[in-house]
Amino acid sequence: MLQLDRNLDLFDYSLPSDPALNELIEGACRSAKAVRTTCRTEARRAKSEAVLAEILPAEIAQGEAWHIISAGDVDALSFLAHLLKSSGPMDYVAFSTWCMAVDDVDRFADWLAAGAIRRLDAYVGEIFPGSYAKEYVALCDTVRRCGGRVAVFRNHSKTFLCRAGVSGL
Repeated sequence: MLQLDRNLDLFDYSLPSDPALNELIEGACRSAKAVRTTCRTEARRAKSEAVLAEILPAEIAQGEAWHIISAGDVDALSFLAHLLKSSGPMDYVAFSTWCMAVDDVDRFADWLAAGAIRRLDAYVGEIFPGSYAKEYVALCDTVRRCGGRVAVFRNHSKTFLCRAGVSGL
């Protein structure tokens, strides 16, 4: 099997064991080939969350601050997933982003439906409603269900504000 340098492979994510995919990788040096995978998003997400599970403690104590500089191998929602696993349900989550995919909106909807997040506010970049219309409509619908809001402004940051353990909201 072809061994790839993890520092140079921009597409290094753990895919399920698949003989057809292994054959494609092994033959990549000989000729171009293609194979369709249906789990790429899930594989990237799992890889990203595995990186955080390796470098962060399973439980983050109240008052601790952890600073992480990633090399692009950790996506923004994986940080929130780790916090939800370590801290439990969040009373409130606010996030800002420039853009996001429908899969990400679906993930927030799943967290809200499961009670992992009680209220969600979203702050998105000014290009979001026009360039990501489908995602914008889905995000507004998802956030509206929990009494949250979606704000559009000049933004390119990826920020999460989370609050856990507060009752009476």
